[in-house]
Amino acid sequence: MPFISKYNVKKIFFTSVLVSIPFINIDDIGKAETIEQPISVSESFTTHPIKLLVANTTIYDDFNPNEYWADNMLWMINKGYITGYIKQKHPTTGKYGTWLNPYGNLTESQMLSVLLRYKLGLQGYDALMANTSAPANFWSFPLYQKAQQLGIVTKGSTSNKNYQSTQVTRGQLAQALVSMHYGKSVTLEEAVQFMFDNNITTGTNPAKGATMENFAPNTKLARAHIASFLKRYDDVVKQGNIKDLPRFKNGNNTNSGGTPTSPNPTETQYETHPNTIGKDPNIYTLKIKKGNSPDVVGSKIKTKFGERAYGARTQEEYDKTMEIVEKEFKDGKYDLSKYGRISDLQQKAREDFFIHGKTAIKDKMHPEYRTQYNQTLLGTEIMYGVFKDKIKTIDEVNTLTAITQLFGRIGLYINHDAYQNANYGYDPVSAYDLLVKGLWDCTSGSYYITAMLDQVGIDSFVLHSPGRVHAYIVINVYGDWYVKDDGPGGTEGYVKMSPEFLRPHDAILEAPNVGIDALPKFLQDIYRPSN
Repeated sequence: MPFISKYNVKKIFFTSVLVSIPFINIDDIGKAETIEQPISVSESFTTHPIKLLVANTTIYDDFNPNEYWADNMLWMINKGYITGYIKQKHPTTGKYGTWLNPYGNLTESQMLSVLLRYKLGLQGYDALMANTSAPANFWSFPLYQKAQQLGIVTKGSTSNKNYQSTQVTRGQLAQALVSMHYGKSVTLEEAVQFMFDNNITTGTNPAKGATMENFAPNTKLARAHIASFLKRYDDVVKQGNIKDLPRFKNGNNTNSGGTPTSPNPTETQYETHPNTIGKDPNIYTLKIKKGNSPDVVGSKIKTKFGERAYGARTQEEYDKTMEIVEKEFKDGKYDLSKYGRISDLQQKAREDFFIHGKTAIKDKMHPEYRTQYNQTLLGTEIMYGVFKDKIKTIDEVNTLTAITQLFGRIGLYINHDAYQNANYGYDPVSAYDLLVKGLWDCTSGSYYITAMLDQVGIDSFVLHSPGRVHAYIVINVYGDWYVKDDGPGGTEGYVKMSPEFLRPHDAILEAPNVGIDALPKFLQDIYRPSN
């Protein structure tokens, strides 16, 4: 009879596309992180023939409640961060069954899959995977794209798939985990210090202290290791006992969207200017607004669109930004056929949801829940559900999809070497930082997107949210303002802006082209003009 007791966990059907190669040494993180001798997969099964019963249906044939990773792995399963191989051949032995494969190699794509489920939540993760088109033989493309947006350090990228199936090291996991925490790149030295300071690790030998050598950053990891590291991190976060790295203490140099706080929130810091650009009554033309405004001389920078300098600190930075944006979108035109392309399955799901009124199966126990079509339909609901009663034609569906696809262009400009080395020493706070220097965080990316949207006639603004350590893009469609909720804990979908979405110290630094008076009162109240 299978082992039950406290190892019963709720049944979760989440697809994991996982690649496993031969077994590696285990270092016992749960005890003292001692490097053990290699143990063959078959030995671990035959000496501990206990199985895990999941909802009286799924039995993990290789679960061992006596191993150091057992409780942490149960936590991962319960949370839906890992599923394993359900009714498949074992990736190493070839034996048919249902496997966690705890001793299999942890690849970079698997690491990202777990971290992003943790960061985005399961609903947000499903929406990400369902709504992002991946090139052939690059299933993890959406993971790398989102990792870039969230500031997670990786070796691979959207332009380099060579690392998606390579085994990660302790150093790589530490950098990924700590950069995920701060929302921006950290060095290996910083990541290791964070891990020791917060007791997420004791090193390979506690007696040797908090040294790089004791951390053993080049030691490769198995799948069980990420459960131990992530659970320890989660415990520290929930206890509120995080010990920040020196450059992140007191909110310094955090990925806060580059938001300066006004000395007096009731006063503006700079002179404001009336908007002189008329509102385009049909956003779906996606053409530049007629009658561009004359250049407006703000307190700092002469601009093309009202006071919007896209975070530029000098006239030279602004001019170079606009040179690049105007070259990309010549005459203010946005090529829908080029940027709005989606797969046939995504197109069908959008048509079924908006035009035919079909909804996704939500019951995870349903046999069709994990089908590719249902997951794509579910992702459509999560991403675009707020527009359900507003979109009436497939052209409107395609246009909204095309606007969303703009967000993915950020990755074209990231300098991955500079980003991974975390050596630029300050927060990227402008579109110029991204387009010219290749330095990315949510602020530089958001300002680049709003510059493109201005060029094609779609009203938008950047919402800086220090409380969420994020900067959001807010767009105006169908007469309302909507934010893509892609920040920490978000759903990845669009939500209508409301007072409930805001956090203390949220701010708008550059008014949209329709003017600040066109915004709802709760948004006007957080306007802190910077140009």
